[in-house]
Amino acid sequence: MFGRSLTELEGLHWAELEHAYGSAADVPEMLRRLASSNEEESGEAWEFLNSAILHQGDFYSATEAVLPFLIHLATTLPGQRSRLLDYLAFLTRYDALQEGFQQNVAAFVHLVADETDADMIVVGMTTHSAVQRWVLGSVADQVLHRAHCPVVAYRAEDG
Repeated sequence: MFGRSLTELEGLHWAELEHAYGSAADVPEMLRRLASSNEEESGEAWEFLNSAILHQGDFYSATEAVLPFLIHLATTLPGQRSRLLDYLAFLTRYDALQEGFQQNVAAFVHLVADETDADMIVVGMTTHSAVQRWVLGSVADQVLHRAHCPVVAYRAEDG
């Protein structure tokens, strides 16, 4: 299993982290509600988390802490997988992401490819300096080196 299980939520000091609206103490409950089978409850949690952890392009101290839980939910909630995968893919466009998150995204791409018995994986690559690629690597590189099927990489537009 990839990411972090919701049983690990209490292991983080959420009240010391912040999101767009202040203290992130409310994030564990929102993640639990996101996993709810009640569509209205899940939808409200999604709207809150979506705007709280990435607001108008700004990252917060809670942003990176939430990502492993979103990855876990995407692997365990087939009904939300598409939405979560799209959101995680969107987040990979931000340079502020740390190497650890990039590794989680690559692992998640492999999981989905394995679960769906994909014939091919298509990844976008953004332009980075040689130093950035050497230090951070890229999700596309990690996907390419661990794939069980052909990988097509294309140059995605920056911005």
